[in-house]
Amino acid sequence: MPTVLLSGSQTAVIGTTHYLVSENATNGTFVFSIDTRNMEDGDSVTFQILARGSVTGPSVDSYGATYYHKQGRPMKYSIPVPSPFRTTFTLAQLDSITGKIFDWTMMNAE
Repeated sequence: MPTVLLSGSQTAVIGTTHYLVSENATNGTFVFSIDTRNMEDGDSVTFQILARGSVTGPSVDSYGATYYHKQGRPMKYSIPVPSPFRTTFTLAQLDSITGKIFDWTMMNAE
């Protein structure tokens, strides 16, 4: 059963990348969720998971998704991402008239 490690809420600033989890040092396999219920037609949001391949290596894109407009199924989940070193989770709202509020969670999938 997944265990919640971190969670929060982010009010997006249009065109700004928000670091929801920055360089998490816990190792494991993680699933990230984001609640897109506040999105409307004309909105778009991208979230990315970056992970390191080695202790000293750079964080690289491991998973990402972009969603557009009002969502019929607002809860979004990443694939399980194994990360023995450091993990970063970002969100960026690209288009909208106003920044939306996104609730998010980082879970240990193990």
